[in-house]
Amino acid sequence: MEFDRLELLERLLKTTLESIDHARHEDPTKTASLIKEARFIGKEIAEIRGETGVQKQAEQRTPVDELRQRREDRKRGRA
Repeated sequence: MEFDRLELLERLLKTTLESIDHARHEDPTKTASLIKEARFIGKEIAEIRGETGVQKQAEQRTPVDELRQRREDRKRGRA
């Protein structure tokens, strides 16, 4: 029985999430490291699936970013 990388990562993520739930009740000190591991696994899964939209959204400027930039430019001009 062979698994591809994506299937293995999905199974590992499921197990890690179950471990987080268990650790919250039994040993809360382990939850931080398990959460970091789950985030890493999630990022790996997203890369395999081509779901890097988070990075693309971060690169695009929102209207709020534009307003902040204008405000900073005005402050620099007056100072």
